[in-house]
Amino acid sequence: MNNKTVKYSIFLKYWIIRLLGLAICFFAFSIFSETLSGQATWYSYQSGNWNDTDWRTWTTDPSGTTLINPLRVQPGVADNVVILNGRIVTIPTGTTGRNVASVTIQEGAVLDITNTTGHNFGAQLNGSGLLRLSTASFPPFAAGTFVQPGGGTVEYYGLSGGFTLGQFTYNHLVLNLSAVTDEAFYDNATNLTINGNLTLTQGTLRIGRSAAGGAARTVRITGHTTVSATSQILVGAQAYRHQIFIGGDLTNNGNVRFATLAAPNYIANRLQARAIPTLYSTITRQTSILYAMARHIFTGLRL
Repeated sequence: MNNKTVKYSIFLKYWIIRLLGLAICFFAFSIFSETLSGQATWYSYQSGNWNDTDWRTWTTDPSGTTLINPLRVQPGVADNVVILNGRIVTIPTGTTGRNVASVTIQEGAVLDITNTTGHNFGAQLNGSGLLRLSTASFPPFAAGTFVQPGGGTVEYYGLSGGFTLGQFTYNHLVLNLSAVTDEAFYDNATNLTINGNLTLTQGTLRIGRSAAGGAARTVRITGHTTVSATSQILVGAQAYRHQIFIGGDLTNNGNVRFATLAAPNYIANRLQARAIPTLYSTITRQTSILYAMARHIFTGLRL
């Protein structure tokens, strides 16, 4: 090999290395620029934590199959977040608030915020997956399909004592509290609207207050209502006539008391706290399944 050939080979290798370096820098800069400009959308690369250290949870690859996160960053306040099907993303206890532009939880995906608070899901909360909370603090969001018909499922789990519902619209709602006596308390002028199914796995849903004040409240459930053996639906002690509309089947294995009576009274019409359940579907045949070992007290039932 003559000197001319050697020099040409060295020259060629030099420029190949330079061009590769420039390509890598350009790629990293493009990712960085997207993050700064609010253009970045982060997808779950794998199941994992959403905190300040687990950067491998996130990729810019829409398929979620390739880890592309050269700067090892987390979704920022101007970024969109997509939890892909089959991934479970957890915000672990002690994590500070996650603030992003939007969140999408795909069908088959789970976002578990545990007992953390201070999050903001920005302009949109979309998808049809599962959002799990062990806190009464529902992350604020401006709009989106997640709580609308055909949207996702919200599960409150593991809470002890009682908490007040601050989010009043859901697609599917699941209450899975620590014990049957732990309460999710609803008492607000805004209707409690459940566009899909209401499932009480464990715990109590109490409608209306027992203390002074408040007013008659309205609950609208488009789908089925299922009460397990370790669950209850009760009303507060104040003498209001609440309304509960059920568009699907009512299945009670536990304790459903739409009145504060200790036992049914078929003669007297005493002033009492009560909720009038209405089975209103005009499309499907509805069923009210009241198991013998369960307890059910209604002051009226409209069909």
